[in-house]
Amino acid sequence: MRYVVEGSVRRSGDRLRITVQLIDALSGAHIWAERWDRPIADFFDVQDEITRRIIAGIEPELGAHERGLALAKSTDNLTAWELCHRGFAELLSFEAGSQATAEKFLRQALEHDPNFALPYAYLARHRYALVLWGRAADVPVAVKEGLSFATKALEIDRRSDIAYAMMSLLLTVDGRAAEAMPVAEQGLALNPNYAFLHFAHGMAAVRLRDADTTIRAAQNAIDLSPHDPSMFAFKTLLGIGLMLRGEPDDLSTARMHLREGASFERTTYYPFIGAALLALRAGNTDEVRIWISDALKKFPNLNAEYVREAAHPFYEGSPYCDYLDRLIEQGLPPGEKRLIEE
Repeated sequence: MRYVVEGSVRRSGDRLRITVQLIDALSGAHIWAERWDRPIADFFDVQDEITRRIIAGIEPELGAHERGLALAKSTDNLTAWELCHRGFAELLSFEAGSQATAEKFLRQALEHDPNFALPYAYLARHRYALVLWGRAADVPVAVKEGLSFATKALEIDRRSDIAYAMMSLLLTVDGRAAEAMPVAEQGLALNPNYAFLHFAHGMAAVRLRDADTTIRAAQNAIDLSPHDPSMFAFKTLLGIGLMLRGEPDDLSTARMHLREGASFERTTYYPFIGAALLALRAGNTDEVRIWISDALKKFPNLNAEYVREAAHPFYEGSPYCDYLDRLIEQGLPPGEKRLIEE
């Protein structure tokens, strides 16, 4: 047994203090811990919430710990599981050069065990990452390959929550959000505590112009995995959902979430463009130029044609659909469609 979950319940007057921690049974190291204080009268009402929070808290920490162990070991003795997590660790670095290394490790994992579903699911996420970061030499080919990997993962393991998430996201990128939505919902029926599935659900919803579902899904992802490596994407999705709903209080809140999405060291250009569009709608051209300037500092190859190809579908049919061309007037280069990092 590699990991142990232990905890305690203490009573103080009319309140209970519940403490839970995850321990590496081999080393004794504490990996994760959390504490809740609840009134005794409400205890039974919050049992499900506490269970959900424990599961959601452990999953990302356990995954990160396994990836750390994999990276610390000699590549000569790695098992398929270790190779898989090493590949995923490379993938989550979001560095341009790490993507090829990630694929190498994932394919090596499959050489050790061709019936291992997880590397296939991570290869699907790899293809999605190439598209997301503008690194795909051919977007339709990358999407097709990603869908093939996700399909293979589900053929091996029909309960692979990661594969359901990636199938849904790739279908959305492929312009098939109506198909993506039930795929995400099927995955959530199996694992309602997986933050990235909620993100996939929200991405399909935003493409279908369902602002309320988008907002709810993004908030679920944030609540379930507050330290997720993809938090920049969760925050951006929440901001875009609020933009689409467009109620007076929504726009200022959207601006806050987009700013947070752009503040991460590893982020995409999406929150920058979203915030620029929001400022443009408000008539604040000075702020638009600042957002475009900041985006170009972080992504020097960013250009309007790539934004049109990759992001415009998410704004199409919204109050922002006619604003994209105006970003060129505020300093966004016209450019080419592809956004490949040199």
